[in-house]
Amino acid sequence: MYETHSPVEDRFGFSTSGTFFCSKQTERISLIIIFGSLIFIAVGWYLVLFDQLKWYFVEKGVQVGTETARTIGYIYIFSMAFIIAGAVIIITNILHGDKYTYSADANRFSFLSEKAHIPKTDIIYTDVVAVRYVEKYMFGRLKGFDVTVITRSLGNITFRYLINKSITDKTPRNTPFNIIEERLDALTANDVNRAR
Repeated sequence: MYETHSPVEDRFGFSTSGTFFCSKQTERISLIIIFGSLIFIAVGWYLVLFDQLKWYFVEKGVQVGTETARTIGYIYIFSMAFIIAGAVIIITNILHGDKYTYSADANRFSFLSEKAHIPKTDIIYTDVVAVRYVEKYMFGRLKGFDVTVITRSLGNITFRYLINKSITDKTPRNTPFNIIEERLDALTANDVNRAR
């Protein structure tokens, strides 16, 4: 869990860093293009392969036997399997998302993503109004959260956070953004104590 309070950290100051992944900005359009391309290639290759072979055998006057038809079928199946395997590798890469690095201390949460071309951004806890989570599903399974950090000076910062598959407790408490929420709660509690 991404918690910020421990006796050691309370005594010597809080500091942590790590990585997380967010969906690519172009994820949806990329998947549509890949699936559309697969259908186009499958149908196109089928038509080209069988049309050319049909033309060849009719033109040459050769009768297509069972063995020849089976060979044509194998060519189609193996070539499509090769194309689908390539598409699966590309899809896996797209669904893996972009890597973000973060660091947090007692005053700020900083993040950046070289892969997504997002420069280092500092979120100061005293500037944060709230953190909101919206669950995102794919094929009926929880994929991640759209996390929106609402700030006064930076506006709304939204992350399309992907849940780490190795984590069993897939809740907002197991995201790095829990650090911001904890610090925000601590600041609110301090404000209430001062008001008394």
